[in-house]
Amino acid sequence: MPGQVEGSRMARSSIVRKFLEEALDLGKAAGLALVIWQSLIYVTGSPTPVMVVLTGSMEPGIRAGDVLVVRAVDERPVRAGDIVVFRLEGREIPIVHRVVRVHEDRLTGEVELLTKGDANPYDDLIIYGPDLEWIRREHLVGRVVCFVPYLGKITVLLRNKSAKFIATAALGFTMLLLGFRERFNDR
Repeated sequence: MPGQVEGSRMARSSIVRKFLEEALDLGKAAGLALVIWQSLIYVTGSPTPVMVVLTGSMEPGIRAGDVLVVRAVDERPVRAGDIVVFRLEGREIPIVHRVVRVHEDRLTGEVELLTKGDANPYDDLIIYGPDLEWIRREHLVGRVVCFVPYLGKITVLLRNKSAKFIATAALGFTMLLLGFRERFNDR
């Protein structure tokens, strides 16, 4: 009887140890991700240095699911041909399009931009809204520096509710199988 109690304590101690090791590994991974994210913010000067393209409006060059690296707009002028990320009031998701026209107000020196998606037949004037004819500096999130094709495909897929359900179910099923496997290995 005393041997069984001791064995039970050791088993509980082993389970607690495994749990703590896994929690520590998860904490290390989260910490590393945070350090990488903060480093990207510092290097690019942008609060959102990495973005996933959600639509095909910039095809064929940039496709839905591509990951963009975005640098904050600095003192260098934005020119026609630059790909910029901008956010409009009332829209949650920023837009990634190419600058097709630059207008400088000679009196104020303010630079205004007209954008267009490469795959779109018309410029973006219609999406700006009734009170806005140009994009201004305050709308800009940044300038696209480079992109990595297909890296964000999972993000695009997970915007679909049924895909979210399937992914969650698959993850739960996998965790359940791993739990059963571990129990069988412990015997």
